[in-house]
Amino acid sequence: DKQDKAAAGTTSGGNTTATAEDDLDPNQYFEHRCAALQEFTAAGGSLPYSYDVTLSLPAFRAKYDGVLESGQQDKTQKERVAGRIMQKRQQGKLAFYELSGGGMKVQIMAGEAEFASAEEFKKMCDLLRRGDVVGVEGFPGVSQKGELSLFATSLTLLAPCLRMIPKLSLTDPETRYRQRYLDLMINPQVRKTFQLRS
Repeated sequence: DKQDKAAAGTTSGGNTTATAEDDLDPNQYFEHRCAALQEFTAAGGSLPYSYDVTLSLPAFRAKYDGVLESGQQDKTQKERVAGRIMQKRQQGKLAFYELSGGGMKVQIMAGEAEFASAEEFKKMCDLLRRGDVVGVEGFPGVSQKGELSLFATSLTLLAPCLRMIPKLSLTDPETRYRQRYLDLMINPQVRKTFQLRS
């Protein structure tokens, strides 16, 4: 069944295909995510007590927006940022993450060649999911499409998200009111409204 398909993917690296996870209901996803994290810790992984950043995401954008041209990277600058993964996609040895924090989003580009080892790259890409809070160390650059990015040399899981979150938007009124934290996470305009009213 659906849970068996997901469980089959945990035998190497604690990961399933995106399709298999999309087929799970919320309770099955929660159980699968907990199992993957238990496997992570059993293999010696841990969540850090703290993570020092050099820049917030808004500060990163303020510092590097317009500084570099498309396709350019500055490996002389080392930065550490943290935020919540809102989108994730992977193409072979390259993974893309949309990191959100402080009302700002920054693209993270993670390539196997920039990591300490291929094993470390695979382990973190297999582990991380949308909703997770992560720390990223790397150098600034601009993608070929002109998107300001942080090119990661390491990824650190700071706080895992155990529940499935919507991929693009949250529009159901009952869910928005019953799970206000989810509404604030997914819909930036709602968060801005709360900030203006506070």
